[in-house]
Amino acid sequence: MKYITVLGSTGSIGTQTLEIASEQPDKFKAVALSAGRNINLLTEQVKTHKPEVVAIEDENLLTDLKNNINNLRISNPPTILGGREAIN
Repeated sequence: MKYITVLGSTGSIGTQTLEIASEQPDKFKAVALSAGRNINLLTEQVKTHKPEVVAIEDENLLTDLKNNINNLRISNPPTILGGREAIN
């Protein structure tokens, strides 16, 4: 099992990486995801992959992202971080 962090998970390369991880769940587990501004897609990725950590670069979207993830009602929600420092 390879544990992966996907930087830019909502971009084209990030979504393709997560698609491969979904197709081979015995080989890959996304443990951390980061995105710039696309909280809707990031929320869907959290629902699907259940990472341990999620980061959004735009701090202004942090509250909305937290609300979206809380509304998923997943049993072990991820740690949610915001801002450029969180991305780094």
